[in-house]
Amino acid sequence: ALALGDPSVDATSKRIGELVHLRPPAGFVGAIRDLGGTIAALSTLRSLAPKRVRAGPCQEVEEPMVDLDRLPILKCWPKDGGRTVTFPVVITKDPDTNESHTGIYRLQQYGPDTLGFHAQLHRIGASNFRKWAARGERMPVAAVIGADPATVFSGLAPVPEGISNFAFASFLRSEPVELVPARTVDL
Repeated sequence: ALALGDPSVDATSKRIGELVHLRPPAGFVGAIRDLGGTIAALSTLRSLAPKRVRAGPCQEVEEPMVDLDRLPILKCWPKDGGRTVTFPVVITKDPDTNESHTGIYRLQQYGPDTLGFHAQLHRIGASNFRKWAARGERMPVAAVIGADPATVFSGLAPVPEGISNFAFASFLRSEPVELVPARTVDL
């Protein structure tokens, strides 16, 4: 709650509950009866849409060569296959709709410049992977390591269909998330 600017976990839970249970009013009469409720909430959501910006702090330092061995990537359990980034925000894109998706997927380090991600079969990241594979194309993926708590939580939360993870993160932060284009993939 503290990281999201709320006075308590209950306050955060209440805000999320109000968002999840939003339903547009039915018809003109319903809209008139609801003037201060759902319509106002939807207007607030619209004002919190993520902003696309040209550059951001995440791109202030660039290395000519990737060297993952310089990062504190840990092997957490003796039988793990290797060192693993355990809480990254992984961004994928649905090739059919062009919609981006964020999820928290463990990234295993295979070498100094290679990571692989594990997405359970029922997760959107895995669904996106299958769609790209069916086209015979590599799936564009970006990983954010060290994101703010709202963005991380939006990758974990069962965000209602039709609401982007980034919009949900903006809602949690009470201000728009700023998105910069990735340098190596179209995300």
